[in-house]
Amino acid sequence: MPHPPQPRKLSLEYGDSTGEILNNGHTIEVETEGRNILTLAGVAYRLVQFHFHSVSEHRVDGRGFDMEMHLVHASADGSNAVVGVFLERGASSGSLAPIFHHLPDDVNTKHHLDASFNPRNFLPKSDAHFQYVGSLTTPPCTEGVQWIVMNEPVAVSDEDMAQFTERIHLNARPVQRQVRVSQR
Repeated sequence: MPHPPQPRKLSLEYGDSTGEILNNGHTIEVETEGRNILTLAGVAYRLVQFHFHSVSEHRVDGRGFDMEMHLVHASADGSNAVVGVFLERGASSGSLAPIFHHLPDDVNTKHHLDASFNPRNFLPKSDAHFQYVGSLTTPPCTEGVQWIVMNEPVAVSDEDMAQFTERIHLNARPVQRQVRVSQR
């Protein structure tokens, strides 16, 4: 069972990064280069890539979101931790806009991103999150993944969402579990 939203600060050491963007036919993925570390229970996980799903693969209090971003991390022993961020329609995609402006049409061809980015800027201002151990949501659906799902969504513009769904149609795994975070 997921733990309720945690107010504590995440242990993230994210900084300026570069990367290559790829349309793999299932999602748009950015393979990252840079020192981007998430530490959980004393284990350091390096950010390897982030990608997007339309619609969200998690629900909170029965509510889904327009999209979800997964920041996938790997430890030295090969275990995974994923930070999930809900995306909902808004006026602007903020710091994600440069990523959405470089969405490739061609499949399985990597393109270098021109500008650097800091993945910390992709996260909501609040570190409130829920946490559980689950699996990756795409094959091979590896078990034992440490999930951190941010409680607050960030905005994605209608135009950027349309650009994504023009290339990648519905690519979300059906919801496996729902989290109830409301106070009664």
